Amino acid sequence: MLLNVLIILMISTIADPNIALAQRLYRTCGKQMVEYKALPTADAFHRSQARFRWMLGGNRSGKAESNIGYDLSSFALGVHPFRETPEDAVIWAITDTWEMAGKLLWGEKLKAYLPKRAIKRIVWHNKNADIPKEIEFKGKQLRQVESIRSGKTLVDLKAITEHLAKAAWPLHFLDFETVAPAVPPYDGTRPFQNLTFQASIHVQEKPGGDLKHHELLVDPDKDPRRPMLDFLLANIDPEDGSVVAYNAPFERGCIFDLGEAFPDDKESMKWIIDRLWDVAVPFQKAWYMHPAFHGSWSLKSVLPVLIPTMSYAELDIAQGGDASAVYAAAMNGTLVGEKKDKAFKALLEYCTQDTFATVKIFDHLQETVSTQTEHANKAAKEKMAT
Repeated sequence: MLLNVLIILMISTIADPNIALAQRLYRTCGKQMVEYKALPTADAFHRSQARFRWMLGGNRSGKAESNIGYDLSSFALGVHPFRETPEDAVIWAITDTWEMAGKLLWGEKLKAYLPKRAIKRIVWHNKNADIPKEIEFKGKQLRQVESIRSGKTLVDLKAITEHLAKAAWPLHFLDFETVAPAVPPYDGTRPFQNLTFQASIHVQEKPGGDLKHHELLVDPDKDPRRPMLDFLLANIDPEDGSVVAYNAPFERGCIFDLGEAFPDDKESMKWIIDRLWDVAVPFQKAWYMHPAFHGSWSLKSVLPVLIPTMSYAELDIAQGGDASAVYAAAMNGTLVGEKKDKAFKALLEYCTQDTFATVKIFDHLQETVSTQTEHANKAAKEKMAT
Protein backbone atom coordinates (compact mmCIF):
# COMPACT_ATOMS: atom_id res chain seq x y z
CA MET A 1 0.00 0.00 0.00
CA LEU A 2 1.37 3.39 -0.93
CA LEU A 3 1.87 5.84 1.88
CA ASN A 4 3.14 9.32 2.32
CA VAL A 5 5.85 9.22 4.96
CA LEU A 6 7.54 12.39 6.09
CA ILE A 7 11.07 12.06 7.42
CA ILE A 8 12.54 15.07 9.16
CA LEU A 9 16.29 15.15 9.55
CA MET A 10 18.53 17.30 11.71
CA ILE A 11 21.79 17.77 9.81
CA SER A 12 24.72 19.98 10.71
CA THR A 13 25.30 22.68 8.14
CA ILE A 14 29.05 22.53 8.48
CA ALA A 15 29.73 18.78 8.11
CA ASP A 16 30.49 17.92 4.46
CA PRO A 17 29.38 14.24 4.67
CA ASN A 18 25.99 15.36 5.93
CA ILE A 19 25.56 17.87 3.12
CA ALA A 20 26.46 15.13 0.67
CA LEU A 21 23.87 12.89 2.30
CA ALA A 22 21.24 15.60 1.95
CA GLN A 23 21.95 15.76 -1.76
CA ARG A 24 21.79 11.98 -2.01
CA LEU A 25 18.45 11.91 -0.19
CA TYR A 26 17.15 14.52 -2.58
CA ARG A 27 18.00 12.32 -5.54
CA THR A 28 16.75 9.15 -3.85
CA CYS A 29 13.36 10.54 -2.86
CA GLY A 30 12.68 12.26 -6.15
CA LYS A 31 10.80 14.94 -4.22
CA GLN A 32 11.60 18.53 -3.44
CA MET A 33 13.34 19.16 -0.16
CA VAL A 34 13.35 22.36 1.87
CA GLU A 35 16.39 23.39 3.87
CA TYR A 36 16.31 25.88 6.72
CA LYS A 37 19.77 27.37 7.09
CA ALA A 38 21.40 27.51 10.49
CA LEU A 39 19.36 29.87 12.63
CA PRO A 40 21.09 32.42 14.86
CA THR A 41 18.95 32.07 17.96
CA ALA A 42 17.01 29.43 19.83
CA ASP A 43 13.95 31.65 19.63
CA ALA A 44 14.10 31.77 15.83
CA PHE A 45 14.66 28.03 15.77
CA HIS A 46 11.61 27.44 17.96
CA ARG A 47 9.41 29.68 15.82
CA SER A 48 10.53 27.89 12.67
CA GLN A 49 9.89 24.47 14.16
CA ALA A 50 6.50 25.50 15.56
CA ARG A 51 5.38 26.81 12.19
CA PHE A 52 6.65 23.63 10.53
CA ARG A 53 4.73 21.36 12.89
CA TRP A 54 1.58 23.45 12.55
CA MET A 55 1.73 23.02 8.77
CA LEU A 56 1.79 19.26 9.32
CA GLY A 57 -1.30 19.31 11.50
CA GLY A 58 0.35 19.24 14.91
CA ASN A 59 0.34 22.10 17.41
CA ARG A 60 2.63 25.03 18.25
CA SER A 61 3.61 23.90 21.72
CA GLY A 62 7.22 23.02 21.00
CA LYS A 63 6.62 19.42 22.07
CA ALA A 64 7.00 16.25 20.09
CA GLU A 65 3.96 14.99 18.24
CA SER A 66 2.99 13.18 15.08
CA ASN A 67 -0.16 12.59 13.12
CA ILE A 68 -0.32 8.94 14.13
CA GLY A 69 0.13 9.77 17.79
CA TYR A 70 3.62 8.36 18.05
CA ASP A 71 7.10 9.52 17.24
CA LEU A 72 8.39 6.63 15.15
CA SER A 73 11.96 7.90 15.03
CA SER A 74 12.25 7.86 18.82
CA PHE A 75 11.15 4.25 18.83
CA ALA A 76 13.17 3.05 15.87
CA LEU A 77 16.45 4.77 16.55
CA GLY A 78 16.38 5.78 20.19
CA VAL A 79 16.63 9.52 19.63
CA HIS A 80 14.59 12.20 21.36
CA PRO A 81 12.98 14.83 19.14
CA PHE A 82 13.72 18.53 19.66
CA ARG A 83 16.91 17.91 21.63
CA GLU A 84 19.14 19.12 18.82
CA THR A 85 20.80 22.51 18.96
CA PRO A 86 19.49 25.62 17.18
CA GLU A 87 22.68 25.77 15.15
CA ASP A 88 21.52 22.73 13.19
CA ALA A 89 19.58 23.01 9.95
CA VAL A 90 16.33 21.28 9.20
CA ILE A 91 15.96 19.16 6.07
CA TRP A 92 12.90 17.15 5.22
CA ALA A 93 12.05 14.70 2.48
CA ILE A 94 8.98 12.75 1.44
CA THR A 95 8.92 9.10 0.41
CA ASP A 96 6.05 7.25 -1.24
CA THR A 97 6.31 3.78 0.27
CA TRP A 98 7.32 2.05 3.45
CA GLU A 99 9.92 0.20 1.39
CA MET A 100 11.60 3.51 0.58
CA ALA A 101 11.25 4.71 4.16
CA GLY A 102 12.83 1.50 5.38
CA LYS A 103 15.82 1.98 3.11
CA LEU A 104 16.32 5.49 4.43
CA LEU A 105 15.81 4.59 8.08
CA TRP A 106 17.40 1.18 8.41
CA GLY A 107 19.67 0.93 5.37
CA GLU A 108 23.33 0.32 6.12
CA LYS A 109 24.41 3.09 3.76
CA LEU A 110 22.39 5.64 5.69
CA LYS A 111 23.76 4.51 9.03
CA ALA A 112 27.29 4.74 7.68
CA TYR A 113 26.88 8.41 6.81
CA LEU A 114 24.40 9.74 9.34
CA PRO A 115 24.44 9.50 13.14
CA LYS A 116 21.29 8.14 14.71
CA ARG A 117 20.48 11.48 16.32
CA ALA A 118 19.99 13.00 12.90
CA ILE A 119 16.68 11.25 12.30
CA LYS A 120 14.19 13.81 13.52
CA ARG A 121 10.78 12.18 13.23
CA ILE A 122 8.36 10.54 10.83
CA VAL A 123 4.77 11.55 10.29
CA TRP A 124 2.63 8.74 8.97
CA HIS A 125 -0.30 10.20 7.05
CA ASN A 126 -2.33 7.06 6.26
CA LYS A 127 -3.71 5.96 9.62
CA ASN A 128 -5.37 2.83 8.19
CA ALA A 129 -2.28 1.38 6.53
CA ASP A 130 -0.63 -1.83 7.63
CA ILE A 131 2.26 -1.37 10.05
CA PRO A 132 5.50 -2.66 8.52
CA LYS A 133 7.17 -5.58 10.24
CA GLU A 134 10.17 -3.36 11.02
CA ILE A 135 7.98 -1.38 13.44
CA GLU A 136 7.10 -3.24 16.61
CA PHE A 137 4.77 -1.15 18.76
CA LYS A 138 4.59 -1.96 22.44
CA GLY A 139 2.64 -0.73 25.45
CA LYS A 140 1.47 2.83 25.13
CA GLN A 141 2.52 2.99 21.47
CA LEU A 142 -0.11 0.34 20.69
CA ARG A 143 -2.70 2.40 22.55
CA GLN A 144 -1.78 5.50 20.59
CA VAL A 145 -2.18 3.71 17.28
CA GLU A 146 -5.44 2.11 18.45
CA SER A 147 -6.83 5.49 19.48
CA ILE A 148 -5.90 7.08 16.16
CA ARG A 149 -7.34 4.25 14.11
CA SER A 150 -10.58 3.93 16.08
CA GLY A 151 -11.05 7.65 16.62
CA LYS A 152 -11.97 6.86 20.23
CA THR A 153 -10.70 7.99 23.62
CA LEU A 154 -9.03 5.14 25.48
CA VAL A 155 -9.15 5.22 29.28
CA ASP A 156 -7.36 2.87 31.67
CA LEU A 157 -9.92 3.26 34.43
CA LYS A 158 -8.07 1.22 37.05
CA ALA A 159 -4.74 3.03 36.60
CA ILE A 160 -6.28 6.51 36.68
CA THR A 161 -8.46 5.67 39.69
CA GLU A 162 -5.45 4.44 41.64
CA HIS A 163 -3.45 7.53 40.69
CA LEU A 164 -6.22 9.92 41.72
CA ALA A 165 -6.54 8.15 45.06
CA LYS A 166 -3.01 9.30 45.93
CA ALA A 167 -3.98 13.00 45.78
CA ALA A 168 -4.94 14.42 49.17
CA TRP A 169 -6.81 17.61 50.04
CA PRO A 170 -6.13 20.43 50.48
CA LEU A 171 -4.87 20.50 46.91
CA HIS A 172 -2.27 23.13 45.98
CA PHE A 173 -2.11 23.50 42.19
CA LEU A 174 1.34 24.92 41.53
CA ASP A 175 3.16 26.34 38.51
CA PHE A 176 6.52 28.09 38.19
CA GLU A 177 8.15 30.25 35.56
CA THR A 178 11.93 30.38 35.42
CA VAL A 179 14.79 32.17 33.74
CA ALA A 180 18.25 30.67 33.17
CA PRO A 181 20.88 33.39 32.55
CA ALA A 182 24.18 32.32 31.05
CA VAL A 183 26.02 34.61 33.47
CA PRO A 184 25.06 33.93 37.11
CA PRO A 185 23.31 37.12 38.31
CA TYR A 186 23.46 36.41 42.06
CA ASP A 187 25.88 34.96 44.58
CA GLY A 188 25.48 31.21 44.91
CA THR A 189 23.99 30.69 41.45
CA ARG A 190 25.56 28.87 38.51
CA PRO A 191 25.46 29.40 34.74
CA PHE A 192 22.12 28.47 33.15
CA GLN A 193 20.59 27.62 36.51
CA ASN A 194 16.80 27.84 36.52
CA LEU A 195 15.86 30.74 38.76
CA THR A 196 12.20 30.72 39.75
CA PHE A 197 10.87 34.26 39.37
CA GLN A 198 7.12 33.60 39.24
CA ALA A 199 4.61 31.27 40.84
CA SER A 200 0.88 30.70 40.78
CA ILE A 201 -1.03 28.57 43.30
CA HIS A 202 -4.70 27.63 43.26
CA VAL A 203 -5.76 26.07 46.59
CA GLN A 204 -8.82 23.87 47.06
CA GLU A 205 -9.46 22.93 50.68
CA LYS A 206 -11.94 20.09 50.02
CA PRO A 207 -13.50 18.23 47.08
CA GLY A 208 -15.77 20.59 45.17
CA GLY A 209 -14.64 23.52 47.32
CA ASP A 210 -13.95 27.05 46.16
CA LEU A 211 -10.56 27.96 44.75
CA LYS A 212 -8.25 30.49 46.36
CA HIS A 213 -5.58 31.99 44.14
CA HIS A 214 -2.16 33.24 45.20
CA GLU A 215 0.53 34.58 42.89
CA LEU A 216 3.99 36.08 43.00
CA LEU A 217 6.06 37.84 40.36
CA VAL A 218 9.36 38.99 41.83
CA ASP A 219 10.83 42.37 40.88
CA PRO A 220 13.60 41.65 38.33
CA ASP A 221 15.97 43.90 40.25
CA LYS A 222 15.95 41.45 43.15
CA ASP A 223 17.23 37.94 43.72
CA PRO A 224 13.94 35.99 43.43
CA ARG A 225 14.92 32.97 45.50
CA ARG A 226 14.14 34.18 49.04
CA PRO A 227 10.81 35.82 48.12
CA MET A 228 9.83 32.66 46.25
CA LEU A 229 10.67 30.37 49.15
CA ASP A 230 8.71 32.59 51.56
CA PHE A 231 5.76 32.58 49.15
CA LEU A 232 5.67 28.77 49.15
CA LEU A 233 5.88 28.58 52.93
CA ALA A 234 3.05 31.08 53.27
CA ASN A 235 0.64 29.50 50.79
CA ILE A 236 1.20 25.75 50.99
CA ASP A 237 -0.19 23.98 54.04
CA PRO A 238 2.82 23.03 56.16
CA GLU A 239 1.34 19.67 57.16
CA ASP A 240 -1.36 18.33 54.87
CA GLY A 241 -2.42 18.09 51.25
CA SER A 242 -0.87 17.37 47.88
CA VAL A 243 1.04 19.82 45.72
CA VAL A 244 -0.34 19.28 42.22
CA ALA A 245 1.72 20.10 39.13
CA TYR A 246 1.61 19.29 35.44
CA ASN A 247 4.93 17.55 34.77
CA ALA A 248 6.03 17.67 38.38
CA PRO A 249 9.77 16.98 37.85
CA PHE A 250 10.16 20.59 36.74
CA GLU A 251 8.60 21.97 39.93
CA ARG A 252 10.56 19.43 41.96
CA GLY A 253 13.84 20.78 40.57
CA CYS A 254 12.89 24.38 41.29
CA ILE A 255 11.89 23.62 44.88
CA PHE A 256 15.02 21.54 45.43
CA ASP A 257 17.20 24.46 44.32
CA LEU A 258 15.42 26.77 46.77
CA GLY A 259 16.19 24.34 49.59
CA GLU A 260 19.82 24.17 48.54
CA ALA A 261 20.05 27.97 48.53
CA PHE A 262 18.65 28.26 52.06
CA PRO A 263 19.77 25.31 54.22
CA ASP A 264 17.67 26.39 57.21
CA ASP A 265 14.56 25.81 55.10
CA LYS A 266 15.78 22.72 53.30
CA GLU A 267 13.57 20.31 55.27
CA SER A 268 10.51 22.46 54.61
CA MET A 269 11.24 22.37 50.87
CA LYS A 270 11.83 18.62 51.04
CA TRP A 271 8.43 18.17 52.67
CA ILE A 272 6.80 20.06 49.79
CA ILE A 273 8.70 17.92 47.28
CA ASP A 274 7.55 14.74 49.02
CA ARG A 275 3.93 15.85 48.55
CA LEU A 276 4.16 16.56 44.83
CA TRP A 277 1.48 14.81 42.75
CA ASP A 278 1.67 14.86 38.95
CA VAL A 279 -1.60 15.31 37.07
CA ALA A 280 0.21 14.72 33.76
CA VAL A 281 0.98 11.06 34.52
CA PRO A 282 -2.23 9.60 32.99
CA PHE A 283 -1.40 11.29 29.69
CA GLN A 284 2.32 10.60 29.82
CA LYS A 285 1.72 6.90 30.44
CA ALA A 286 -1.14 6.71 27.90
CA TRP A 287 -3.74 5.78 30.52
CA TYR A 288 -5.82 8.50 28.92
CA MET A 289 -5.37 8.58 25.16
CA HIS A 290 -7.30 10.84 22.79
CA PRO A 291 -6.59 10.88 19.04
CA ALA A 292 -6.59 14.69 19.02
CA PHE A 293 -3.54 14.73 21.32
CA HIS A 294 -1.48 13.81 18.23
CA GLY A 295 0.87 11.78 20.40
CA SER A 296 1.76 14.69 22.69
CA TRP A 297 0.99 14.91 26.41
CA SER A 298 2.05 18.54 26.77
CA LEU A 299 -0.38 20.79 28.64
CA LYS A 300 -1.10 22.83 25.54
CA SER A 301 -1.93 19.68 23.57
CA VAL A 302 -4.13 18.13 26.23
CA LEU A 303 -6.01 21.19 27.52
CA PRO A 304 -7.94 22.29 24.40
CA VAL A 305 -9.02 18.69 23.76
CA LEU A 306 -10.37 18.08 27.26
CA ILE A 307 -11.50 21.65 27.99
CA PRO A 308 -12.47 23.24 24.64
CA THR A 309 -13.47 26.49 26.34
CA MET A 310 -9.90 27.10 27.48
CA SER A 311 -7.17 28.28 25.14
CA TYR A 312 -3.83 30.05 25.18
CA ALA A 313 -4.49 31.61 21.78
CA GLU A 314 -5.72 34.94 23.16
CA LEU A 315 -2.91 35.41 25.67
CA ASP A 316 -0.10 37.84 24.91
CA ILE A 317 2.30 35.33 26.47
CA ALA A 318 1.44 31.72 25.69
CA GLN A 319 4.73 29.81 26.08
CA GLY A 320 7.15 29.31 28.94
CA GLY A 321 10.02 30.36 26.68
CA ASP A 322 8.30 33.67 25.97
CA ALA A 323 7.80 34.23 29.71
CA SER A 324 11.51 33.64 30.33
CA ALA A 325 12.49 35.99 27.52
CA VAL A 326 10.28 38.78 28.86
CA TYR A 327 11.69 38.49 32.37
CA ALA A 328 15.26 38.32 31.06
CA ALA A 329 14.65 41.54 29.14
CA ALA A 330 13.41 43.18 32.31
CA MET A 331 16.46 41.93 34.21
CA ASN A 332 18.90 43.43 31.72
CA GLY A 333 17.01 46.71 31.46
CA THR A 334 15.83 46.45 27.86
CA LEU A 335 12.19 46.14 28.92
CA VAL A 336 11.04 49.18 30.92
CA GLY A 337 8.16 51.55 31.50
CA GLU A 338 4.70 50.88 30.08
CA LYS A 339 5.93 48.00 27.94
CA LYS A 340 7.28 46.30 31.05
CA ASP A 341 4.01 46.88 32.93
CA LYS A 342 2.00 45.40 30.07
CA ALA A 343 4.36 42.44 29.75
CA PHE A 344 4.25 41.71 33.49
CA LYS A 345 0.46 41.77 33.42
CA ALA A 346 0.64 39.20 30.63
CA LEU A 347 3.04 37.11 32.72
CA LEU A 348 0.53 37.01 35.57
CA GLU A 349 -2.28 35.99 33.21
CA TYR A 350 -0.17 33.24 31.69
CA CYS A 351 0.96 31.64 34.94
CA THR A 352 -2.56 31.86 36.38
CA GLN A 353 -3.89 30.11 33.29
CA ASP A 354 -1.40 27.27 33.77
CA THR A 355 -2.55 26.45 37.30
CA PHE A 356 -6.25 26.93 36.49
CA ALA A 357 -5.78 24.61 33.50
CA THR A 358 -4.29 22.04 35.86
CA VAL A 359 -7.36 22.38 38.08
CA LYS A 360 -9.69 21.80 35.15
CA ILE A 361 -7.74 18.76 33.93
CA PHE A 362 -7.80 17.28 37.43
CA ASP A 363 -11.58 17.83 37.57
CA HIS A 364 -11.95 16.22 34.14
CA LEU A 365 -10.08 13.12 35.25
CA GLN A 366 -12.30 12.83 38.31
CA GLU A 367 -15.45 13.21 36.22
CA THR A 368 -14.19 10.64 33.73
CA VAL A 369 -13.52 8.08 36.46
CA SER A 370 -16.90 8.75 38.08
CA THR A 371 -18.82 8.45 34.81
CA GLN A 372 -17.03 5.35 33.55
CA THR A 373 -17.28 3.62 36.93
CA GLU A 374 -21.01 4.29 36.97
CA HIS A 375 -21.38 2.89 33.45
CA ALA A 376 -19.30 -0.17 34.33
CA ASN A 377 -21.38 -0.87 37.43
CA LYS A 378 -24.60 -0.45 35.48
CA ALA A 379 -23.40 -2.81 32.77
CA ALA A 380 -22.39 -5.39 35.41
CA LYS A 381 -25.85 -5.26 37.04
CA GLU A 382 -27.58 -5.64 33.68
CA LYS A 383 -25.38 -8.64 32.87
CA MET A 384 -26.23 -10.27 36.19
CA ALA A 385 -29.93 -9.63 35.62
CA THR A 386 -29.84 -11.53 32.35
